[in-house]
Amino acid sequence: MDATPPTASPGERREARRVRLQKIVIALALLLGMGMGIGFGLLSVGGEDAFAEGREWPTGFAIAVAAGVLVVMPLLMLTATRTADELEMAHQAFGMQVGGFVLLCGYPAWYALWKGGLVPEPGHEVLWLGFFAPLVAGYVFHRFR
Repeated sequence: MDATPPTASPGERREARRVRLQKIVIALALLLGMGMGIGFGLLSVGGEDAFAEGREWPTGFAIAVAAGVLVVMPLLMLTATRTADELEMAHQAFGMQVGGFVLLCGYPAWYALWKGGLVPEPGHEVLWLGFFAPLVAGYVFHRFR
């Protein structure tokens, strides 16, 4: 249902559509995150961590996570990009640059130190968080500075 009055200008209609799409993106991202969180929680119910070394996931769950990450997440990101104004795009770009810089510099250093026997082997979860946490921190810093 469109809440835009019938006498709205083209710009007002575009803005109403942009806001509506942003709300949809946020809702779908929350649902994706909640679904994955609930799934990981259910896998950990037996006392063993879902991310424990050597722990296998059910095939259906693994496919659902992969589909969410490879199909749904890019669609959400593309929609979020299309609905962002120039200032929001600047915030997003800065966050991506910070996260990318940390990953680009941090992983090779960690790998070299691991090969030298100084640190444990790089972990998949830590690498993802090592990109995502600085990305969010960079975005928040740029947006609220």
